[in-house]
Amino acid sequence: MATTPVFTYQDIAEHVWHVMNPANKPPTGRELRVAKIAVVSAYRDLANRHDWNYYKRRATIATEAPYTTGTITYDHTGGTYERELTLADGVWPANAARGVVVINDKHYPVESRKSDTVCTLSVNINPSVDIASGTSYTWYRDAYPLPVNFRRLLSSPIESISGGDTVPLTYLEPGSHLYTTRHDSGHTTDDPEWYTIANHGDYIGGLSIVFGRAPASAKTYDLMYQVSPRELRTYKEAAGTISIDAGTVVVTGSGTSFSSFHQGSVIRFTESTETEPTSVVGNVNGDDNPYIAQRVVQSVSGQSLLGIDAQVSASSSLSGCKFTISDPVDVEPIVMRTPLEMLALFHFARLTKRKDATTLEQDAEKAILYAMEQDNRTAVIHSGTLQDLSSTSTWGSVDVTPDS
Repeated sequence: MATTPVFTYQDIAEHVWHVMNPANKPPTGRELRVAKIAVVSAYRDLANRHDWNYYKRRATIATEAPYTTGTITYDHTGGTYERELTLADGVWPANAARGVVVINDKHYPVESRKSDTVCTLSVNINPSVDIASGTSYTWYRDAYPLPVNFRRLLSSPIESISGGDTVPLTYLEPGSHLYTTRHDSGHTTDDPEWYTIANHGDYIGGLSIVFGRAPASAKTYDLMYQVSPRELRTYKEAAGTISIDAGTVVVTGSGTSFSSFHQGSVIRFTESTETEPTSVVGNVNGDDNPYIAQRVVQSVSGQSLLGIDAQVSASSSLSGCKFTISDPVDVEPIVMRTPLEMLALFHFARLTKRKDATTLEQDAEKAILYAMEQDNRTAVIHSGTLQDLSSTSTWGSVDVTPDS
């Protein structure tokens, strides 16, 4: 079965240690910490060097229609809640707290949804005085959080129109967006014509796409964006032993410390009850016990129970065997692995003030340039020239058993 080569945080840290410190012993203490820092620094460095095709993704954003059913009353202070907005003859949308209420042509962000009929408005932007019952309003939502790994847009959002046409939106910087949306046109909802990217308070460090105008009906937009690589957290977890029945995807541990952090990590299996599984080239202890299979952790149900993405074997079980868990290194292995390894060696040399740091940096730069050339995955003959065509890549199956 065709599979995607996958290597882990542990693999690359051990590679750094093998090359830079050939002594047959594992790194510990400060030595291990420096090796980890070198890997994390190289990982971040490589992602910033080039618009790698591997980090290009497609996202779909489904917008919500405005809501105008019923009427509102606003009690600024002294009610059950401060800045209380009560709805009569309607039900606030489930995402009311992500939207804005327009009352008498003024736009007020909703702070929280307390119940089907009660919301509160922002402490900083509100009417400041009571508003009588029976007042009409419009609730709308113009901001939608982008994926947590979002770095930047590679295309304008495009709405699919019946008949096969597409309409790309125009980008405005946040200040121009605010003026145009609130003051210049004086509208609330309509067909969006532009957008901006801003921190809308959905989560710390997160960005949102903000439409102008807010959609007057539920619409769907497609966009291409660049992601950040998956965070590296777990270097190696190997305490205890595991058992797994043939044909199942449930791993039971004994003396293990499985954690929610391990979801999405790579678990490697061996038939040995004494020696941890190693990579195909062995480990820094001098052990040579290549893993018989590796799987992705799909769920963690406690310190001794987890689920994996596919069975290890349909016919044989493992009982009381050693294992390792480590985070996958989120790079495309054919093109990006070598420059990542070279960068990690350079960062280790820089951190330890080695004399060969400059030479290793030059080697890493050459590896990056070569990888950038190789990242041009598709070329077609067009009018006597080569035309570059960008492509995206995704994780394939990690149902990997070493070749015999």
